[in-house]
Amino acid sequence: MDADLQAYNDDFTKKHPNSASHLQAVYATHYALDNSTKSQNEADLIKTLDLPSITFEEAKQGLMLLGEWKSDDKVKDEYQKKAASRWSEATVFKK
Repeated sequence: MDADLQAYNDDFTKKHPNSASHLQAVYATHYALDNSTKSQNEADLIKTLDLPSITFEEAKQGLMLLGEWKSDDKVKDEYQKKAASRWSEATVFKK
């Protein structure tokens, strides 16, 4: 990965550590630049569901990212289960 882009992405992450939408952009950029970061991006994306400020729309966007990355069903299931524990009435997170 280009060192300048990595440094910019790291700086961006430090400036927005509690913003799910910003972190999702960081993980998407990591993946676009180097798809070998996929498993770490997936794990980090799941952790965004712990952010107190994450919105339902941001959580849906996270699930869409997993689809774009062609993540395994196991990863998607973990994400959906965690999201469903927060938004129990949302059918988008139910199987």
